[in-house]
Amino acid sequence: MLTGSVTSFMKLWPTFVPYEYGFRVILFTYCLIIVSGYRTGNPIRTSIERLYSIAIGAIIAIAVNTLIFPIWAGEQLHKELVKSFNSVADSLEECVNKYLSNDGSDHSEVTNTLMDEFPDEPQYKKCRSTLNSSAKLESLALSAKWEPPHGRFRHLFYPWSEYVKVGAALRYCAYEVMALHGVLHSEIQAPYNLRSIFKTEISEATHKAAELMRCLGKDIYDMKQTIKSTLVRSVHSSSERLQRAIETHAYLLASSYQIPDHNSSIPLPINGLSKSNQLAEFKKEKEEEGEMNSQRILSVSWESTAALSLATFTSLLIEFVARLDHLVEAVHHLSQMAKFQHESL
Repeated sequence: MLTGSVTSFMKLWPTFVPYEYGFRVILFTYCLIIVSGYRTGNPIRTSIERLYSIAIGAIIAIAVNTLIFPIWAGEQLHKELVKSFNSVADSLEECVNKYLSNDGSDHSEVTNTLMDEFPDEPQYKKCRSTLNSSAKLESLALSAKWEPPHGRFRHLFYPWSEYVKVGAALRYCAYEVMALHGVLHSEIQAPYNLRSIFKTEISEATHKAAELMRCLGKDIYDMKQTIKSTLVRSVHSSSERLQRAIETHAYLLASSYQIPDHNSSIPLPINGLSKSNQLAEFKKEKEEEGEMNSQRILSVSWESTAALSLATFTSLLIEFVARLDHLVEAVHHLSQMAKFQHESL
């Protein structure tokens, strides 16, 4: 009774949740031995036979999974992480290219925006799936720790947990890409001629950042440790040029306007109207003027907000470049722990 209770509650402990199947086997074996002990009176023999059957099943499973039809969790984890790098890089370029080429004529419908359905953006869903890959990477890393050295992962105690950390840093960058998609599909858009002013700087920063991400993914796939200091400096330089361009043309992103004075007096007509008619006419003109002023203020404020949406887009892109430093550091730590081959770039 005590053994069954302890086993049942131990499998609920967060640390032991991944090994729940093993606790179930232990509990089932214990119950089988107890029941057979009452019926046959020889629980030791029953337990030995049960251990034999477990050992035979384990040997068959290991032989099939390692010799006949091997499916390595470590290999899947390796490929999954590399695919995520390419997905984020492709989604970044896809989003920025569409933002710079869109003149506002093919704005997405509200229904598509709410449902996240963008048929002309195939990389969007791949980037979104990267955000939900945390549980999958952790599960694969946990399974890979129990695998023997194989293939390209030959040394003992391979740092599978570092793959999870790199995946977390990659998701940290993917959040910015999704934010860029949010600006792309927002209702208020910057004018096309305003976006064209910063097109060169935005395209250069995007291209350099995507190139760095693909380079990091290729290093992980090839299991090589390259020196990317030149490429990193190039990414930072393109980001700085974009910042300087924004500072130079800051006046275009902060349109100012003056609210008309509603308290200004309007001369009243004197001849041809009684006092009551004059008052009614004055109220009517006041209401019409108020409606016109409200529409004018709303139109000007929307124009100012539209200009600021471009500032939001560029600031998100600069933030993405800043987050790449954490990703480069995580990949560098993985390459050292996994003993990747050194190669100069």
